This record gives sequence, C-alpha cells and structure tokens, in this order.
Amino acid sequence: MSDQNQKASGLEAQAVALEGAAERRLVRPGESARHVDYSVTAPSPSSESERPDLSLTLVVDRSGSMQGSKLDTAKAAALAVLERLEPRDRAAIVVFDSEVETILPEGAMMAERKIEARTRLSGVLARASTALHEGWLTGCRSIAAGSSESAPLDRLSRCFLLTDGLANQGLQDPEAIAAQAAEVRAHAGVGTSTFGIGDDYDEGLLGPMAVAGSGQFHHLRDEADIAATFSGELGELFKVTARAVRIEFECDPRIKPELISLYWGAQGSGTESLSIDIGDLIANESRHIVVRFKFSGFAEKESAAIRARVSWQQGTDRKAGAWREFLFTCVDNASCSAEPRSMAVMHWVGLHNAEKAKKEALDLFRKDDSRKAVAALTTVIHRLREYASTDPELVHALRELEGLRKAYKEGAMTRTLAKEATFQNYSSSRMQRDHRGPRS
Repeated sequence: MSDQNQKASGLEAQAVALEGAAERRLVRPGESARHVDYSVTAPSPSSESERPDLSLTLVVDRSGSMQGSKLDTAKAAALAVLERLEPRDRAAIVVFDSEVETILPEGAMMAERKIEARTRLSGVLARASTALHEGWLTGCRSIAAGSSESAPLDRLSRCFLLTDGLANQGLQDPEAIAAQAAEVRAHAGVGTSTFGIGDDYDEGLLGPMAVAGSGQFHHLRDEADIAATFSGELGELFKVTARAVRIEFECDPRIKPELISLYWGAQGSGTESLSIDIGDLIANESRHIVVRFKFSGFAEKESAAIRARVSWQQGTDRKAGAWREFLFTCVDNASCSAEPRSMAVMHWVGLHNAEKAKKEALDLFRKDDSRKAVAALTTVIHRLREYASTDPELVHALRELEGLRKAYKEGAMTRTLAKEATFQNYSSSRMQRDHRGPRS
C-alpha cells in the first residue's frame, strides 16, 4: 500500500459512523409527525495501547455536610484517580464551600505533583456552605483552552464535580448553570461529569449539568460508591476514540425537529436546524438518538428532505462525515395511513419516549405536582400500548411506566427514590454504564 493510501486508510479508521432509519416515509397533507432513529458508532483504536491525553480537574465539595467519612473517602478517591495519570496527562484540584480554593494548580502529572496533591488534600477540612457554581466554573477554567501550556483541543478535557448538597452560594438556577456547562463544553472544550452523594443534593441541577456538559451524571448512594464511580469513569476516558461527537441537521423550513432522547440539543438560526451534542464515545460504542420531525404545509406528491451528518473532534481539527439524506413524500390520507411502521425503529422510539416521559414526571415531582406527573406517564403508556406487545423490551418499559405511575398516584415516590430514578433515566436514554458497586 502506498504512503498516501496508508494515510487515507488511517483517516477512515478514525471516522465516526452515522446510520439512520425512519419509522415511515410518507406524510399527509396538513400535519404529520415522523420519527427517525439515528445511531452513531465510535471507531476502534488504531492500536491497543492508544488512548487520549487527558486534562482532568477534580472539584470536590468540602462544605460542612461532607464532614467525616464522605470527605475522607472523596479525598482518597481523588488521589486514586491522580495515581493512574501519566506525565503526559494534566490535572488540577479545586475544593469549595462558601469559598473556592485551587489547592493543586493545573499541570503535568509527574511523580512529584502526585506527592504534592496528597499533601495538599490531607489539609482539606469540611466547613461552611456550598458555592457549587463558582467551584465548578473555577475547575473548568483551570483546564480550559488558553489557561495553560496544554493544548485542550488536542486533549480529552473533563471536570469531575462531587457534591452532597444544594447550591446555596452564588448562581443557583439549574437552567442557567446547565446553559453555562454547554457553553464551556462548546467553547473551552471541557466536559462536565457530576457525582451527587446521599439524599440532599439536587439531581435537578446535577443531571442537566452533565447532559449539557456531554458528561455523565452519577447518583452515589453512599461514600462506598465514590471510588468505584471515579475509577469507572476514568477508565472509560482512557478508552475514548471519538471526542465531542455531534449530529447536525438541515431540513425544509416546513419541517420542525424535536429531540426525544435525553441529549443537549441546540436550535440553529432557523427552527428547522438542530445540532445534538452526543459527547465522547469509547471504542466501538454505539448510541441511538431519536428525533421527531413535524411536517406541515406540504402538498400531495411533494417531497421533503431531511439531511444529517456526524462531526467530531480529531486532534485539533473538527471532522465531519458525509451528509445522509432522507426523503419523505406527501400523499393522500388513505395512502399515508396504509404505510406500515418500521418496528425496528419503533423499538427505539418507544424506549426513548418512555425515558422522556419519566424525566418529565420526575421534574414535576420535584415541583410537588404528582398529579401532572401521573398525566405525563399516562399519555405515553397509552401510546406504547399501541405497538409494544411484540417487543419484550418495550413490554418491560411499559410495566416500568405503569409501576411509576402507581407510585406517584399512591404517594410512594420519595426524594431518595427520585434520585435513583433520575440516574437510571439518564443512563438508559444515553446508554451509559453504572459504575457503582453492588449493594451488600
């Protein structure tokens, strides 16, 4: 093989794959909605030893509620993470209560810096309130583009945020903080993963922060889960072969996209454009993303096109795959109604609509509105019953929805159960893994 062909082959090996399938290809005059299931697949590593260089910041809550074994375990878990880093990796440690302190500035993880980290962490004591937003933002800034001699665009950069309480100092609005997490990811190249421990943190904040930051949300039942989840996510970062994966869409202005899966989506200048941040994918990992497209104003025999492509960060460059196009045709009502659905697509449509309904119900529960939570679940239960009977996974999802509806109706849902349900909700829709150890 020539050098040129070898180079081309290497680029192809690093490409992220995008596939798609529509539930149906016919739409009716007036208004119609059609789902498309997109799947993205990360490439294999070019060699078994290949892994990305990391820039990692550990942001640890040291407020008064972390007193005792929680803070001791968190410090030990942070040190265990740093021990696994190599000199080519860079890291920083930030601690926060009502004040924020960078106890280990960003730098290469040489042996002497690991010793320094151990010394500085040993002096961290629990105290005061929870300036969560400022602590997190300080951690992200420490490894952001332009903050040091490192080259974040050529690195996998991630912030681990660990807390057991509510943000009660500084900015506290979940939507505003999540929007900032998306901006930090987009403009500074730093993703955010959140680790909430115990019963008192706000999953309504940490969950959206992780989604917007293209990271993972972890519900830690107790301090025993800290080391396992820190280690599990770090192990996955070592296996990443596709960074900052995104799906981009273009379509006719009469087609409005709506994201069903629990990812961060951003509308473009027109409502017909959409981009979805998938995040970092480990070797050979596949994710399914469901989008609903609403059609209106098409005449019979008129065609409508939806185009999608996948893009990702490769080194310091942004790469993109070829545009994939779906054509839909407007036909009379009878012909449209006669077209069968693709049950393979409806499998993913059903699963992701179920997770979306669970999230809506959980959001309503946190607002003390269980009645609306029941209504949100009931709507999706009725829809799933139309096509779930031949699909074991959808039958299982239907039973879960019915069980949750009963819990809301009977007042059996608790704040503790809601945290576990939120974790399972995000993990299922985003197809992420549970790194916690088994309960004794």
